[in-house]
Amino acid sequence: MKALTAAWRAGRAGLPTTPAGVEICAAAVFLGVRAVGLAQLALALPTAFRHATSPVLFTAVLVCYVAESAAVAAAVVRARAYRGPRWGVLDTAVAAAVLVTQPFFTAPEDSTGSWTAWGFALTLGSAAGAAIVFARRRWTVAAVAVLAGSYLVGSLPSAAGGPVRTTVVSNAFAYIGFALLTRLLVGYLRRLGADAEAAREAAALAAAEAARLREVERQRMLLHDNIGVLHLLARPELPAELVGPLRAQAVALANRVRAFLDDVPGSPPAPARAAVPGQGGGTRT
Repeated sequence: MKALTAAWRAGRAGLPTTPAGVEICAAAVFLGVRAVGLAQLALALPTAFRHATSPVLFTAVLVCYVAESAAVAAAVVRARAYRGPRWGVLDTAVAAAVLVTQPFFTAPEDSTGSWTAWGFALTLGSAAGAAIVFARRRWTVAAVAVLAGSYLVGSLPSAAGGPVRTTVVSNAFAYIGFALLTRLLVGYLRRLGADAEAAREAAALAAAEAARLREVERQRMLLHDNIGVLHLLARPELPAELVGPLRAQAVALANRVRAFLDDVPGSPPAPARAAVPGQGGGTRT
């Protein structure tokens, strides 16, 4: 906790712009939506429990749903991502069971707009989760169809009057909307994360190549200077007054080579080469 607080104060608490960071963000949104829904239900629980037609069934369904949510949350936190079809299948199945069972503990007049019928509000997050957890679109479509179908099967028969039935039908489209918008957003973020990772890898490769070229140039210049001095020393007509300076330069170049072989950073440059009459700055290879 202290590390997180220090990172937040230093402005480094943001998620990394990597594929892993995108998955953490998506998982956090999924768990956050689930937590907010459960918190709202907890506040309204006394009233919802009093209006339940079967308090025992109401409690049993709620306990099972909370237990499943805790299991999924633990797996997501451990993996730092909401991935793995089995968790998506489990969450969809439990949500569908809640929606189908809901009429057995909810009065017809409480089937909409009431926390006694809490299934609709909480299972919308399952539709969004399906868009995150399933890699293939057809799995997401199947999960949304199961959720919307279960809601209609559980709520339409007990809907009292035309306005309530209209509300139930329009509510079913919310599953499609939540899944579609989540899929668009998370898919876009995943592509951005992949592009950012590819850009970082390309930049690292470019930096490594630039360092390699600098090292090649360093070696080339080092060998060029040595070859130039050796050629001058090998000339039989070398004036006697240049022998001393050239030998001094040869010693300096030898020290440079030794520093290079020993990988000593910041080795001092060799002194300027002695000029030879008729040679404009030394012999080139």
